[in-house]
Amino acid sequence: HPEKKIIQNDLAMLVQKNKSGILRTIDILEKKHFVKRIPVIGDRRKNMIEVTKEGIKIAKGATESFAKIEKELIKKIIN
Repeated sequence: HPEKKIIQNDLAMLVQKNKSGILRTIDILEKKHFVKRIPVIGDRRKNMIEVTKEGIKIAKGATESFAKIEKELIKKIIN
């Protein structure tokens, strides 16, 4: 859900990656301005990850592309 924020550790569990792996991925996405880190008040060890407008745009484009590919694959399977 690109419109939501998620805690970095929760994201690691959700995508079944270790914390260091998700940290590297977030670093790359942050450098490309697709996500941003927001410190959690009261716990300096935690960060919320929020998708930026540019990140939402890229995610929607990817979703549309995957939907087209899926549709073509289904056509080929059925025919």
